[in-house]
Amino acid sequence: MKTIAHVILKTDSRSANECLLTLILMPMARMRVLMSVVLVTLVSALMPIAAHATGQLVASVASSPSTVSTVSTASTASIQSAPDNSINVLLQRETAGINGRVEIVVGQLDARLQLAPCARIEPFLPSGTRVWGRFNVGMRCREGANWSVFLPVTVKVHGAALTAKKSLMAGAIPADNDLEAVEAELSREPGTPVMDLSQIEGRVLSRAVFSGQILRLEYFRAAWAVSQGDQVKLLANGPGFSISADGEALAHAAAGQTVRVKTETGRVVSGIARAGRIVELPF
Repeated sequence: MKTIAHVILKTDSRSANECLLTLILMPMARMRVLMSVVLVTLVSALMPIAAHATGQLVASVASSPSTVSTVSTASTASIQSAPDNSINVLLQRETAGINGRVEIVVGQLDARLQLAPCARIEPFLPSGTRVWGRFNVGMRCREGANWSVFLPVTVKVHGAALTAKKSLMAGAIPADNDLEAVEAELSREPGTPVMDLSQIEGRVLSRAVFSGQILRLEYFRAAWAVSQGDQVKLLANGPGFSISADGEALAHAAAGQTVRVKTETGRVVSGIARAGRIVELPF
């Protein structure tokens, strides 16, 4: 078997005809064994060549320049330091009418934020934003890209607010000696703090407040022009005539509100409440 394999592989030392004759005369079983030996020999010879070629390919790939491109981005620092300090300019304009000392604190964007480069950044306030306490200011690119982000901002307002010197019941009309002014961070108070007595003139408390509590406009309502059960004067004016009658108010109503009134005859009519327990009947 060794001699035959040598004969097949070393064809340069024998003629092609001799090799072919040897194969033809060889029994089938011995031929199968011979082919197995030849295949193993060929594989062993080719493995170093394949390994060398693979090494060259890997080296070529490793030495090739990367094809991944990087895109420059707008940094969060450039957004927060927008030209002409436009964020503060916007906020100072929006807070110009606020009574009290205003402090503006601009927050930080996420440092991981990646945005396309922008030549001109413009701040804006989302619709319905109240420039008070915590809110967001929008920043959008106007030139070079198309994106918008939101920057957290806090506007702190410090000033004098009216507080109750004693507990006051619902329905009370606070007088000057019932209140005192204290310095407070108004923007931390929910609602609208009362800063001057003129803001609640002609209004009454709709709820009880405790001593030391800051008053808010939301705690007040218009005083009733007529109250339920009041005896009222019904007035009806028309071209060339004027009629008046007495009646009983069936509900509370502030000046200008509609109220139902029961007349002396038992009829129920609706009119506009006026100060002095008067109800006008429209014609």
